[in-house]
Amino acid sequence: MDPFTDPNSLNHAPPRYALESDSEDEDLPPASAYQSHRASASFSARSVEINVDWSGEGGAGLLVLVGNEAGVFGDGYIKPGRKPDGIVKRGDEAIAPLYQLSPDLVVLFIESSLPLSVPTPLTLAVLQTLSPSQVIVIDQYLASSYTTPIWASSDPTESNTDDHPIRYLSTSPTPSLPKSIVPFSPPNHILSPSAPFLSLIPLSSPPTHLFILPAPRPTLRLLGDLASLLDQLFGDRLGWDGSGLGKASGRRSAGWKAGGGKKAEGAASHMYI
Repeated sequence: MDPFTDPNSLNHAPPRYALESDSEDEDLPPASAYQSHRASASFSARSVEINVDWSGEGGAGLLVLVGNEAGVFGDGYIKPGRKPDGIVKRGDEAIAPLYQLSPDLVVLFIESSLPLSVPTPLTLAVLQTLSPSQVIVIDQYLASSYTTPIWASSDPTESNTDDHPIRYLSTSPTPSLPKSIVPFSPPNHILSPSAPFLSLIPLSSPPTHLFILPAPRPTLRLLGDLASLLDQLFGDRLGWDGSGLGKASGRRSAGWKAGGGKKAEGAASHMYI
């Protein structure tokens, strides 16, 4: 019988389905099992041992560089062969170098391939040790996979001259931005080690900005725009020099070895135009 063609079908009550079933409930694990699982996951996160070897004073600005593109950009601040002024360790393994660029600025390099259990405790350890006055994070996004929302085409803040601009998120007001820097929009997500720096820092205290470079190979002009903006945000000329980018003589190839002996991968390997 077809209920859509049979005129008598309206006289029949629709089938009823039980919303609850004691017999099915008996097959489900007790609520205590979920609570135990959550407690176990929380314990696993806390069990990651992160130590920050740092003898400098706190209260300076913090520049965090995540991943290869941001790391190569950061090579413009670090003289070739310079040794780190501090080290972030997971247990006995060195995973991230710290550089005191000036009395008011510390630079932290983070590889993007960290295990998922590391970024959150790393962020907490760094913030507790350095107590930064402001935090600026530089990360990267895969330009070919970025989804531009429909409304962005009519949003004046999205108008720019670059197919793949620098994108940003911020917990506090930003100064006037060049057209090459536009908002990072949903439905895109940040899943890299930079995410905890935005989610764990209380809103606007300290001010936190995330700038996301297009990958691969952002243009030298884009990097120059970002360097000028950082001078403005930190209130000082930081001396960024992009002339050596693309040469295998930068910070990670000459002055820093990750993992207690293994050279950090992704030394300045791109040519910029």
